[in-house]
Amino acid sequence: MERDQAPTPGALVAGRYLVEAPLPRWGAGEAWRAKDTRGAGATRVLKFVTPRGGVAEARCAEVLGALLARFELAPRG
Repeated sequence: MERDQAPTPGALVAGRYLVEAPLPRWGAGEAWRAKDTRGAGATRVLKFVTPRGGVAEARCAEVLGALLARFELAPRG
């Protein structure tokens, strides 16, 4: 899936997450149910956020990086 593309069922995101179906909208962007193709195939939620209101793309990337560093997604045993 290209960076500026809208998610669609069957798309592979980050070489790992297989997009399955949209979830109800809340907040900015879209949320989709996806399967992690690594390991046991756990179900995950992917959130696609679209910058709005003059928010710089660099700032969005900074915030996303901080969130990913804080909330490492790993299967719970």
